[in-house]
Amino acid sequence: MTQPTQSAEVLSNRDTRADALRKVVAPVLARLRLAEATARADSDPEGAHQIRVATRRLRSGLRVFGGGVDALDAKRLGRALRWLGRGMGPLRDIDVQLERLPGLLEKALPKPAFEALRRAQQERRHDALRQAQSMLDSARYRGLLSSLTAIAAGKHPAAGRSAFKQARKALGKQYDRLRAAIDKGVDDSEALHPVRLKIKQLRYLLELVAPNAGKSGTRLLEDFTEAQKRLGEFHDAAVSLEWAQQWKRLGTLPAARLAKIEKTLEADAKLQTRRAARAARRLCAPMVAKRLEAVRSKLH
Repeated sequence: MTQPTQSAEVLSNRDTRADALRKVVAPVLARLRLAEATARADSDPEGAHQIRVATRRLRSGLRVFGGGVDALDAKRLGRALRWLGRGMGPLRDIDVQLERLPGLLEKALPKPAFEALRRAQQERRHDALRQAQSMLDSARYRGLLSSLTAIAAGKHPAAGRSAFKQARKALGKQYDRLRAAIDKGVDDSEALHPVRLKIKQLRYLLELVAPNAGKSGTRLLEDFTEAQKRLGEFHDAAVSLEWAQQWKRLGTLPAARLAKIEKTLEADAKLQTRRAARAARRLCAPMVAKRLEAVRSKLH
């Protein structure tokens, strides 16, 4: 799936929160519309994925610059975006697992058994796709697009507060919360999941403001992009293991084969958990903190 080029617009020191919100919404809305067409046609699994990415970016923008629209509108938009992102989740999870499980289970299952498992998951995918497409046909989704289009066109009340000031404050708070979550421990999946979400939020904000800080901003964005990748791989491994445990409860395959599958996926989940934990801890390194302060120092 070809995505439109990411907008080169970044925040400037003259921008209000309303300006910043427009700069967030306009390019992401273009991506959302393209992803919608792809998901409707089911021509590429990336369609559902890019819809989810768009909802997360938009929610992140609203969280920081939501003062650029009426408070009630911001809350309503946030709820609608959460609804859309969650609704695409089952389809996205199935597509990821259909891609990653063959490599993991190639040696754990005879080919006929794996093909039977794949067919069962394809049936689940059909149901998930139908649910996703139904959401895209709904009045709620059309209303969401209408509201986002109005924001992208600048049809909202002006907000005088500085976007730089708001972003500087948000970066500091979000990084402090991330460090506190990591300091509590990231050695198990339960602790890593909220850390994964906090890393995403910071990464999306950094995409908007990091270019103002030159090399420090570029390197900081690379730090968070790499960490998000590792945490994403951890999440995918956790979903694979959840599937195996579900197959076990349902008796989808003979017990001996399920035990072998579960053992394989448990080992992979532990490996991805260790890698994700290391990536998260690296974000607490003094150099990362120094880069973040360099970015914040430019937001005045």
